[in-house]
Amino acid sequence: LSSRFIKMGTSYSAPSTRSDGSEKRYSKLYKEMRSKGDVKSKDFVDDTVFRDRFVHYFGGPCVEFGQLLVDRLFGGPGTINEETFISALTNLARLSAFKGNLHEAEKFFFYVFSQGKEHIDKKGLIEVIHVAGMFALVVGSELHEKAVVPRDLPVIEAFVSAAMLMADPQTQELSATQFAVWMNEHCPRLLEGINHWIETVLHGDHTHSNEPSSDPVIHTLYQLPTPKLEDGATEDQINNMYVFIWALSTIVPLVYLGHKRDESSAQSHNKHPLGGTWTLLYSSDKHGLSMNRFQSHCFDYREPSIMIITGIYSEGEANQFIIGVDREWRDGTYFWGDDDCFLMELKPSFSMLNKGAKLISLNEKQRGFPVGLRFMKDTSYKSNFVLIEPDFENGFRNEDIPFRVTRVEVWGCGGQEAAESQQRLKEWEKKEILRRRKINREDLKEAWEESPDRYILELGGVKVNHPKEQQQE
Repeated sequence: LSSRFIKMGTSYSAPSTRSDGSEKRYSKLYKEMRSKGDVKSKDFVDDTVFRDRFVHYFGGPCVEFGQLLVDRLFGGPGTINEETFISALTNLARLSAFKGNLHEAEKFFFYVFSQGKEHIDKKGLIEVIHVAGMFALVVGSELHEKAVVPRDLPVIEAFVSAAMLMADPQTQELSATQFAVWMNEHCPRLLEGINHWIETVLHGDHTHSNEPSSDPVIHTLYQLPTPKLEDGATEDQINNMYVFIWALSTIVPLVYLGHKRDESSAQSHNKHPLGGTWTLLYSSDKHGLSMNRFQSHCFDYREPSIMIITGIYSEGEANQFIIGVDREWRDGTYFWGDDDCFLMELKPSFSMLNKGAKLISLNEKQRGFPVGLRFMKDTSYKSNFVLIEPDFENGFRNEDIPFRVTRVEVWGCGGQEAAESQQRLKEWEKKEILRRRKINREDLKEAWEESPDRYILELGGVKVNHPKEQQQE
């Protein structure tokens, strides 16, 4: 077995069907980990070497997770026989496929990270989210061994702060039940990366390249969307965007992650991302902070998109809102959007503020109606959760808390085809505008040539030829 972690392939096929052959696979794996060389040899390594091999094989890019897992499955030092090994992996496969009782999988991994204790503190929770992100990027993205998830990222801090609101005020610790409830309510796919890492290690389609010394490649259906950034994006920018997409993928409806609209609302809770491409449609840093520039770059995109609004309150505290729009953007006095529209606050604290149909309005200048971008609290339409004024520079939270907008980004979630379709439509609109202008000029020419005013001017000696006629002369 290689001590390096298993690389993930960029093409995908379904994992091997789990059948009665699972025990044979686990038995073979046990013998491989136990053997000193040839699997058929009866010359085995000691328990220390065996455990170390297990740690690296199942830990992959997170060796510390491998150590926590082996301790949880097999306890402290001691001999691990084949029967115990097969039983432990069978149970692990069941849990990683979420085939246990309610919250059973969440609680299992909770105890992995809490090292068997009944409560976990803030530091332990940071480790859960850090490891979950690492495995999601290794399994579900194109980063592979380049994946990096710093523990001090703002998105991790936001998750941890939100979870700690449920903690015991005295001990500042979460119980296993509290953790499971928080995860299912706020980020139900948080552990997807860990689950798919384990599933692909246990049951994936293992293949090798033509190089004899190459590590096995595992193909999996789990795939995070690929962010399409502008040319010249640095490695850190790409990695950070992947981390941000992963964080959102644990929360948002799957209509933003490659699934079709008709299955997103009802079936998104336990399904995983299918991939696709997120295209940066609008960035105020590049295109300028204005409603007009936003509309120019985002209108005619006919698939779901996500808007990220970053600002600062008058007291100097940073804020960040995420608006999910499951239909194309439109300007008007009415409210629109389907069931998968949502409004989420990421800073100063993480919270899903609202979601549902017909809660968004975008009115730039229609008189007699409220203007700006609004996300309402409910369909009574009496109050806004968030309002961005038409200048795109000022906003309000809950009607009366002002903030200054510092940055706006909009990511299209419909893949490359949606971005190309938008571009084709824009090009057609430009040609149509030019065609209409030409028609209008011809109409004006004919009207002027037959005009009584032209005749009177010419009688007075004024030369009033059309520019084209002048050129011909």
